[in-house]
Amino acid sequence: LYPEFVDRMNELKSKPYPEFSKRFNGGDKSILYKQASFYGTYYEVQLMERIWKKLSDKKIPYLTIHDAVLVPESRKTNAVKIMEREAKIFFGYSPAIDAKKLIRPNLCKPKK
Repeated sequence: LYPEFVDRMNELKSKPYPEFSKRFNGGDKSILYKQASFYGTYYEVQLMERIWKKLSDKKIPYLTIHDAVLVPESRKTNAVKIMEREAKIFFGYSPAIDAKKLIRPNLCKPKK
């Protein structure tokens, strides 16, 4: 994990944030852990929406499963570039994506 991410999660677990408190009631410490989870999910969706838009703009067909994006193998290189670029814009750094590990040829083959 990136140190910045761990630092941010620890910060979210240590003090309440007003925008989060408006959404959830409660005064116990467990709310701080829910707050961290909420922000993690929120930012993940923000990034994925950017990626989905760019894929659509480039006419790359895709299917999402949670935080995964399935694209035709022939468009994989373009999709990876979009994901790296959008993550860099969003977070300030680009994640390491090993495109060779992204191929799962048996995933979509019909069972006999």
